[in-house]
Amino acid sequence: MRKIAMTIVVLFCTTVTLLAQGIIRGQVTDSSGAALPGASVKVKGTSRGTTTANDGSFSIQSDTDLSLEISGTGFLPSTVKATLVQAVTVRLIPNSKNLSEVIVTALGISRSKNTLLYAAQKANKEK
Repeated sequence: MRKIAMTIVVLFCTTVTLLAQGIIRGQVTDSSGAALPGASVKVKGTSRGTTTANDGSFSIQSDTDLSLEISGTGFLPSTVKATLVQAVTVRLIPNSKNLSEVIVTALGISRSKNTLLYAAQKANKEK
């Protein structure tokens, strides 16, 4: 009888612990509302995080409400409070001052345009 009671208590505690895990969901967009794929979503104060999918969506497992740090290349970082109950929508603001001319070689090594021994093309942003 004692073994059965202990088994029931252990199963109950395990079930409560598993049910306490929730998923925080959200979407990251740019200032015009377009989805922002590849943005970094990190739990503030930890190394836990994820990146957004092609549609800008993300999900992180958590058992409590928490703060998220969201950043993307060319955008100002943002910190938001997230809850298990409601999905989070974050709009990142462009940061054009942060971007400068970068040359990426075939090996992924960034170099200044002046140090290259071969021709390089410049890609301009269309207005």
